[in-house]
Amino acid sequence: MNRRELRSVLLGLLLLAWPATGQQQIPLAILSTSPLGFGVVGWKYSQILDATGGTPPYRWSLASGSIPPGVTLNPSVGFEGTPTTGGTFNFTIRVTDNAANSATKAMSIDIIGLGGAWPVITTNYLGEGVAGASYSENLDALGGTPPYQWDIAGGALPAGLRISSPNVTPLTGALSGTPATIGFGSFILRATDAKGNTSLRQFSITVQPAGSVRIQSPSRMGGIFEVNSSYSRQLAAVGGTPPYRWSMVAGALPTGLTLSTDGTIAGLLSEVGAYHFRVRAVDAKNQGAVKDTSIVITPRFSVKWTPSVLPIFGIVGVPFTDTKVEVTGGVPPITLEIHDSLRRPAENNVLLPDFRFDPSSGTFSGTPTVPGVFLCELHYFQNVWWWNDFYFNYTRFSFVIHPHVSTGYFVSTESLAYGTQNVVYSYPLAVSGGSAPYTWELSSGSLPTGVTLDRASGTISGRPAVAGAYSFIVRATDRTGATAQRAFVLRVDAQSLPAAIIGGLPDTLTPSTQPKVDLTLGSPHTAAITGTLGLSFLPDAANNSNDPAVQFSTGGRSVSFTIPAGSTQANFGTSELRIQTGTVAGIITLWASMTAGGVDLTPDPEPVRVARVPLLAPTISSVAIRNKSTNSFDVEVIGYATSREVTQASFSFSARSDINLQGGSASVDLRNVSTTWYQGTSSAQFGSQFRYVQPFSLSQGDTSGLTSVSVTLTSARGGTQPVSANF
Repeated sequence: MNRRELRSVLLGLLLLAWPATGQQQIPLAILSTSPLGFGVVGWKYSQILDATGGTPPYRWSLASGSIPPGVTLNPSVGFEGTPTTGGTFNFTIRVTDNAANSATKAMSIDIIGLGGAWPVITTNYLGEGVAGASYSENLDALGGTPPYQWDIAGGALPAGLRISSPNVTPLTGALSGTPATIGFGSFILRATDAKGNTSLRQFSITVQPAGSVRIQSPSRMGGIFEVNSSYSRQLAAVGGTPPYRWSMVAGALPTGLTLSTDGTIAGLLSEVGAYHFRVRAVDAKNQGAVKDTSIVITPRFSVKWTPSVLPIFGIVGVPFTDTKVEVTGGVPPITLEIHDSLRRPAENNVLLPDFRFDPSSGTFSGTPTVPGVFLCELHYFQNVWWWNDFYFNYTRFSFVIHPHVSTGYFVSTESLAYGTQNVVYSYPLAVSGGSAPYTWELSSGSLPTGVTLDRASGTISGRPAVAGAYSFIVRATDRTGATAQRAFVLRVDAQSLPAAIIGGLPDTLTPSTQPKVDLTLGSPHTAAITGTLGLSFLPDAANNSNDPAVQFSTGGRSVSFTIPAGSTQANFGTSELRIQTGTVAGIITLWASMTAGGVDLTPDPEPVRVARVPLLAPTISSVAIRNKSTNSFDVEVIGYATSREVTQASFSFSARSDINLQGGSASVDLRNVSTTWYQGTSSAQFGSQFRYVQPFSLSQGDTSGLTSVSVTLTSARGGTQPVSANF
């Protein structure tokens, strides 16, 4: 009987661009820098820890000290939770790798109590500079009493950089300039508030050689962003050889946001918090740069009026009592200002003669002396003095001041019921005194389109076409010619939609499938509706990448739809709408926005549907024998791994019955090459898909005696079922 021995003599792995094994082991070290990203009392906190070298995966633990109350250390990820107490917390963290090696590092976290007496520098990281290239970074702080003064308390900036304005206002102030030479600068930055309270933080800046890739986007993605609002920002890089490909290195974006390979961060902001993460830009020649950055999501503003119904009514000569406005949300303390209809601030907060507003308490007081309808705006500012941020919201409202009437002939109706867009409205006006019959007309102002005032009955009726607040003065003339007038505001609300449900998707999605999705109203609406269904993907893999395959079957991550009047089902312009789930583990979020007659009817919050592509063991799509010769061959394995990691491949060979096969099995460690592949830019376009080619050769005999090979792939999530191929 012939005896043939099979041996695997070449363990170099070809997985598209995977390199060969045998690289030198890098010592285990903690990459995260201190202080870690800041947190805010009562807001969600997320800070992923970062290590390098050793043998992944890593486990994190607390070696000494204490972390903020309400925050926990997830051994696999890092810090997460909702801080309950402000302050600076010092501790030492330990990382342990899969080979029981460990490293430690002293760290700290600043937790800010909003409205606190002391400022806190919230800038966590200053990006690298490039010699001869312009440089600019935000200087951020919270708390204390703005504005802040910035200076260097110790050390020195790299030559060519400076603090552009020592007195920071809401619209100026940054660390900027043009670094002159390559090198390294370490310094202590100091922020001093208006009361002389200070905050110190140590930084360093590395200046790279001219022409190096540099991420130009600021360390904090500029702006203040409210929860349940849409978000879209473009990352930018300079130097090197464009175009650039972007990816996440560490940390996590806020739930609902995704990073595209073109550098776009977009989606729906779904949870209040301070989120810190690291991004990488790689140019066409595979030269790159990384940068730590953050996004802060604040609570939505909420305005409460007393009395609860607008407009605010008053009478000439009668003092105002119990009229108040309270604003919550945002970043407290909130600053209030009253402006006129042209957005000009009311001088000394005096709205009308003998009538004023107290911004500290939100109360209105005084005795109005002039009748009429007065349109105003309440502006409310957040306590955030961040560079290039001037952030406020406003609410428009009106005062209706009636003439003082004690006896005699007057319009006795005091206020009008609210109307609804496209819904029939009818409200009769009444008079007291005078001699019937009466003739009714408008003496000034205008009614909503579609609404009229009946001259004989004084009834305001019709079908208002456009939502809004309409102010006017009505005049009633009696039989003798006597007249009475009264000012009114008719508020027309946009017609609210029935509940909208995004359906069709299961909570857990199967990778590489196309489930159907639909959108349905709970009941028909009287008007035709147009809208957009949007999609975002948040990867949750060992090596994250925004899988471009995750999109609608119509192409892209948004699709328009219509819902005819009287119908409940959305029409997407195709017989059925499906979603490609891709091959990367993560969260797919759908949301819908809707309008009717040009008026936004999207509920607040928007209709949202969330589904997850789970972390699973690798999947083998096919196995084949390639390039077979007398004494060598390749085994080609095609598949995907939703976790974007593969740790091991196992091969088991079978031979003809007359062959005594020795060395008929082989295992290949794929951890290092898998990490290199999935962290490289070339893999991003494929999601988690791979083509893995493993060469083999025979030390004796030839390949004609082999009959089949069985392949199994393994990851931290488990192993595949064996998949075979015949020779």
